[in-house]
Amino acid sequence: MCLTAIESARAVLNASVDPNFEMVTYARPYLERLVRSRFTTDALKDRMVTSLLTYARTIERLPGDIADIITRIRENRIGVNLDLEGIDEFNENFNHASTNIAYALLLAALLLSSAVLVHASANGTDFALYALGTVGSCTSFILALLLLIRNFRMDRQSRRRHRERRMKK
Repeated sequence: MCLTAIESARAVLNASVDPNFEMVTYARPYLERLVRSRFTTDALKDRMVTSLLTYARTIERLPGDIADIITRIRENRIGVNLDLEGIDEFNENFNHASTNIAYALLLAALLLSSAVLVHASANGTDFALYALGTVGSCTSFILALLLLIRNFRMDRQSRRRHRERRMKK
């Protein structure tokens, strides 16, 4: 179906476009008029006057701007505003990694303490320690699964945001 549409469009273009048509010959008068209107002495003079007035206004404001900068430096009120491309994505990845490290350390501590409790009750005399160790192990397993699910979701959202940022550019 797509191929049929392309063939019909080509047939229409072939029938309606003159192969002997000279684009340069047709466009030359319009281009010459455009160049003449943009580069006449009056047009050049107008652009030069506009530029000179802009430069004059800038030079007129320059002493006040310099005084303002010096005052800000003396009062320690000067700052730098940088817009670094990609810093948001880096910050997001850094926060995600540091959060994962913190969760991993907490899970490792919970699992290790649970193993110690289970081992301490190995002789079977203290059922409370064994139960607490088992609950801790199960809890750490469940939390590890929830952390994996959270990471998969965040990774999917991060990829979607990255695609949207690339589309905007």
